[in-house]
Amino acid sequence: HMTWQNVSLAYGKLFNQILNIPDIPNLPRINTNHMFKLTDNFGIIQFSNQHLPDIKSGYTLDDNARALLVSSMHYSHFKEFKTLQFLKIYLDYIKYVQDNNGKLYNYVDKTKKINFKDWSEDAQGRAIWALGAMLKNESIPEDFKKDGMRILKKSIPIMMKMQSPRSIAFSLIGLCYAQDDSNDFKYEIKKLADWIVSAYNANNNTDWYWFEPYLTYSNSKLPESLFLAYSIISNQSYLHIAEKSLHFLISQTFQNSTFIPIGQDGWYIKGKDRSYFDQQPVEAAYMIQTLLVAHKITGNINYQKKSLDAFQWFFGKNSKNQVMYNETTGGCYDGLGKNTININQGAESTLSYLIARLSLINAY
Repeated sequence: HMTWQNVSLAYGKLFNQILNIPDIPNLPRINTNHMFKLTDNFGIIQFSNQHLPDIKSGYTLDDNARALLVSSMHYSHFKEFKTLQFLKIYLDYIKYVQDNNGKLYNYVDKTKKINFKDWSEDAQGRAIWALGAMLKNESIPEDFKKDGMRILKKSIPIMMKMQSPRSIAFSLIGLCYAQDDSNDFKYEIKKLADWIVSAYNANNNTDWYWFEPYLTYSNSKLPESLFLAYSIISNQSYLHIAEKSLHFLISQTFQNSTFIPIGQDGWYIKGKDRSYFDQQPVEAAYMIQTLLVAHKITGNINYQKKSLDAFQWFFGKNSKNQVMYNETTGGCYDGLGKNTININQGAESTLSYLIARLSLINAY
C-alpha cells in the first residue's frame, strides 16, 4: 500500500471525494523492456523472481505463444526491427516444440529438453490463436508467415479432436484470423463453432447463460470465438449466443465500472459463491480483447467503454485499489490476492498487460 504509485492513487481518491474530478484514462507509453529482458536466444522464460528472470523455471508454449502475439501486434504499429527479431525467436520456439503428429508440447526445461509428457490442449489452442493473428498481420514478412501456416496446418488434425471448450475457442479464434482467399478454413471454423454452441445449449438456463456449469479462467474467449465465427460464417445463432453469454459474463465480473475477474482461489461453481481472489492479469487482458471484438462486430459503444474500465484494473481500479503494472520495469505483477499482491513479474502477467495495452491503440 505504501509504494509511490499506490500512495498517489490513495490521494487521488481522496481528492475525488471532495472535488469530483472526472476519471482520466491512463494509457502510458508502451514499454517492452521487461518482455525483452525475460527473453534469451531460445524463447521467453516462464517465471521471474520479482523483476529478475528465473531460468530454472524453463520455457512454455503458453508464454511463447503470447509473446508471439505481443510482438506481432507491436510490430504492426511500430515497425521496429528489434521486435521482428524477437518475434522470430518466439516463432522458432513454436516450431521447435512441434512433433511430427502436429502436437505442440508445452514445457521445455532450461537445458532445452522438451517434456513430451506435458501436452496441453489449452497451450496448443493458444499457439493456434497467436499464429492466426500473426498470419492476419499484413506487416509480417512472408517467410515468417509461411512457417506459421505450416505449423498451423500441421496442427489441424489435433485441433479437431480437442474436447476442452477453451482450447477449442482459442483454436477457433486463430482459424478465423487465418482465414483468407488462399487459405479456406470455413469447414473447421463451422465445426468448432458448432461444438461451442452445443456446449452452450447443454448448459444455459434462465439464470445461467453460459457454456459450462462454472466460470473459471479465460472465460471471455468463449463468446469472443463466436463473434469471430459469425464474422466468417454469418450464422445468426453464433452472434446471438456470443452476445447473450458476454452480457452474462459482464454481469458476473463488473461491479458498476470496476472489473472483478473470477478468482483462481475456488473459481465460480454454479449455485455456489464465486471466488474474488486470486485475480490474474490475463483475465483483464482477455476481457479487453473480447469487448473490443464485440464492439467491432456489433458497433455497440458500451463494449468499447467497458474495455477501458477493464484496462484500469491494472492501474488500481480493482478490488484492492492496488496498481498492478510497474512502469519502471515494464513488467506486471503476477496476481491480486485477498491480502497482498504477488510482486513477481513473470512472462504471463507482463505479456497480458502488453496484450491489453496494444489492443487499445486503435480503440482510443
